Amino acid sequence: IFPDTVFSCYADSITLTASGNGSYLWNTGDTTASIIVSPFDTTLYYVEVISQYGCIDTATAIINVNPPSFVYITGADQICNGDSTVLTANGPSGATYQWWGDMTDTLQSITVSPTNTAIYFVTATLNGCVSDTDSIIVNITYLYASIIGDTVLCRGDTAYLTALEGSYFLWSTMDTTQTIAIFPDSNTIYWVSATWDTTISPTCSILLPDTITVMVFDNPIANAGTDTTFCIGSSVTIGGTPTASGGDSS
Repeated sequence: IFPDTVFSCYADSITLTASGNGSYLWNTGDTTASIIVSPFDTTLYYVEVISQYGCIDTATAIINVNPPSFVYITGADQICNGDSTVLTANGPSGATYQWWGDMTDTLQSITVSPTNTAIYFVTATLNGCVSDTDSIIVNITYLYASIIGDTVLCRGDTAYLTALEGSYFLWSTMDTTQTIAIFPDSNTIYWVSATWDTTISPTCSILLPDTITVMVFDNPIANAGTDTTFCIGSSVTIGGTPTASGGDSS
């Protein structure tokens, strides 16, 4: 039989071929010269070759099956925006690993910091035998800062903007307080980024920025009309038109 000694992986397909003139009878029940086997354990195969004169010769072959390789991933599948997690491939002692997907590596443990939902795959190889693939999807939790305050002002007025979430703040004005005073001269977009003190919110401490647009309008100028002189007891109509949009003459 060729080959007569084989080292294979779990459930691999192996072709065994017997030689000699005559008919064949394998211990598998097959009667062809070549057979394909896929053993799950180390297995002995033998074949009888029967000549046309009834003479019998026997040959054997042994297939040594390595234990099946395996792998599974441990690590967080949900992290906060800006955070990282360690993913570990767990396989048989002495195995080597291959990661792919959103990161390629050959270490047993990898540190990942995805900014969007990501998927990672890994296989383990031992004695040339490759495991089935395991995978993990890492999802990202996004938390946002939020701003409240007046969004419509008259030119020269002062307004206050407040960030509702977080412990530490940075505004587009470079202020670092939770509430800021603004007095824009024109339409202005303000933003704030914030983080939580980890003793208050140990998870998802980094908040994505929020923005707010403040609209500034010109102040109307009152106009009661032209000066008029009239006699006592007479009546006169007065009135004018404001010079800025949004005003009225009441």
